[in-house]
Amino acid sequence: MEEYPFQMDRFEFVMLNGPLSLCCTVVNLFCIFCIFSPKRAAAIKQPLRILLASVVMCSAILQTLFLQYIVMIFQFSLSTPHKIVQTVLKELVEISMTTTVWLNVFYFSQIVPPQSTFSIWLKRNIKCTVYSVMIFDKFLFLADIPLVLLWQ
Repeated sequence: MEEYPFQMDRFEFVMLNGPLSLCCTVVNLFCIFCIFSPKRAAAIKQPLRILLASVVMCSAILQTLFLQYIVMIFQFSLSTPHKIVQTVLKELVEISMTTTVWLNVFYFSQIVPPQSTFSIWLKRNIKCTVYSVMIFDKFLFLADIPLVLLWQ
């Protein structure tokens, strides 16, 4: 069993993380509504729309699985479904971080004037670059889950 620097019983964990997770889920639903609303959707251009949608959808799935994880803490001990949910949560956090990094790269390419040849190339090919990296990242995400689960 892993050692943690602090101890928290199940009731404290649920009382702390349950309401926070519910609030985050409500905020994610609002963001999903704003991104996919027909009036606002026309104003958001690609690839910004897909990057924002990816971050928000990943966060929504993460919060939903975290709520399920909270329920599983009360029902089970460390069992196989528990480890599967933990693995998927870890992978979702990783994919959310890489999507956020590429969102920042997109903002950088739109705000900062290009001065090097790489910056000029990135600004011209940002759409293709973002799509390629996101497809590659999702592929690695889907390929990593079975491998991690098999080696546990």
